[in-house]
Formats: sequence, structure tokens, C-alpha cells
Amino acid sequence: MAHIEVIGCGVIGLTTAIVLQETGHDVTICCKDLPENTVSAVAAAIWFPFSAEPKKRVDAWSKSTFFAFTKLSRQPRKTGVFMTDFLVYVEDPTYVYWEDALPQGIKKDAEPELIPEDYHTAYYLRVPFSDSSMYMPYLMDRFRKNGGQMIQREVSDLLAEANNYDWIINCTGLGAKALCNDDELYPIRGQVLRLQKPDQPMRTFIDEYMPQRLAYALQRTNDIILGGTAVPHDDSEEEHTAVTERIRELCQEKQPELKALPILEVKVGLRPGRKSIRLEKQPGRNIIHNYGHGGSGYTVSWGCAKEVVQIIEQHD
Repeated sequence: MAHIEVIGCGVIGLTTAIVLQETGHDVTICCKDLPENTVSAVAAAIWFPFSAEPKKRVDAWSKSTFFAFTKLSRQPRKTGVFMTDFLVYVEDPTYVYWEDALPQGIKKDAEPELIPEDYHTAYYLRVPFSDSSMYMPYLMDRFRKNGGQMIQREVSDLLAEANNYDWIINCTGLGAKALCNDDELYPIRGQVLRLQKPDQPMRTFIDEYMPQRLAYALQRTNDIILGGTAVPHDDSEEEHTAVTERIRELCQEKQPELKALPILEVKVGLRPGRKSIRLEKQPGRNIIHNYGHGGSGYTVSWGCAKEVVQIIEQHD
């Protein structure tokens, strides 16, 4: 059994800590911000590979995570994870980049009347969806029940930290830019709206037709999330009123019933963008980096955590 410190407690840090615990290790989490104050708490959190590379590794991590979430969806009231029919509008059928990450039998054609005039087709994907308002507390509870300890403080020196543990797992997201002097990291600004839950279920969908027309609607347990944006190199965490109006307008084009629902809250989060996810052991050090997941943190979380375990096992 190794004594391991995981730095960071977003969805990547918490998931990694849990997988390490349940492989037999003693794990402490050290974090600057508690889970409710991380970008993971803002995320729409549906399983969907988005803004993350390299593709082959992301596909493998995504598929592994798909099966982990499917298992969690058997207890939705406890975990906040459930399966949903996610309608994906497709403009260019030759570039369905997420298809290789899907298990067989998950995709089916949508009804022709649901396909807008300017689009080629649309698909239903039967995928896991995590209500982050329930799922993040579930992960925290699972970590603590496994005997985990959480320390709230900011880490400024990885090498000094590594002197006190058998392994350090760096899951600091955007924080790794300063911590690791990583100039490849950059913020991807996301803005979402939280709407009052309707009386009747509404369709879950995403439209990626053009970068400035990203729109999605995701019904959760107690509300609906509308998005969104994916603006690289924008670190503003303030609401942009014009963006709020545009998100609502784009989503209402696909789902007119949304017009009647009042906005409860507007949230902004900064995804950790990077040319490719960094998941590797630092040469000559007992440090493993696991950050830079872009818009796919939830989607690859369990797969990446399992690879961290594999790296440790290879070096024991």
C-alpha cells in the first residue's frame, strides 16, 4: 500500500483518489478549492468527448468511463448519474469525431422531423449524464467513507510535496499552468444558464453546427442547464449578458418550450484547455500528472484514473 497525495478535488482529482483507494492505497487530497468551487461544479457533465486530445487516448478513456458511469446509473438517486437519450445535431456526417468512443448499439437515427433544414442528420446517443449538484457530493462522500482525508491548502512546490508521499498525483487543472510552469495550458471559458425545472420532461440535445452556435439543453433532477460557450484564452469569470441572451435564443430555436422557464442562475467556469491531455509520470520523480482535460473532464474521468493506477503498478 502506497501513501499517495492527490492535488486537486475537481471531478478528475476526486475520481482518481477513489480509484486509488479502491485499489488498496492510502490517499489524501490536498486542494486550494473545495469541490463546490471547482469548474467541475459548473460543468453540464454529460458523457460527450469535447475539446480534448489526443483522440485515440481520449476515445479509450471515454469508453472506460462510459461503462463506469453506466454502473453508477443503476443507483441514480444516490449517485446523480442516469442514462439519457442525447439528441446530437450533425451538420457534417463525415466528421462525427465522438463515434469511435461509443460502445456499440448506443447511436440511432433521430426522427426526420427533428432535423432542421440546414443540417444533414441527427442522432440519439444513449449516454450517461451526471447531475453535478448530486454527483460531486456523492464522490466526496465515497472518498471519505473509504477513509480519505482532505486538506485545504494551496500547493506551490510539487517537488517539496513529493518528499512527504510515495506518490503525488497532480490533478490541478488550470492551476498546473503556474504549478508546473506549463505554457500549453489555457482557459476555455464556459457560460451556462440554470433554468427552473419544467412540469414535463424536455429533450436533451446539443448543436455544434458552428463554434459561435454551440447550444445544448440538459435536464437535471431539479433544474435545466442551458449552454453554452467554449471560448479559448478567455479567463473572464463574469457573466456576459449578451452571451446569456444568445444561449437562450439558440436553445429556444430547438426547444421553444424553454421560453416559459425563468432563469435561476448564470454560472461561468474555466475549462483547462491544452493541446493534449497530460497524463504521464514525470521522469525521475514520484509525480504523475493528470490534467488538461478541456471539455471532457467528466467523460474521461474514470478512464484516466485507471491509467494512473496502471502507471503506479508499472513502477512498483
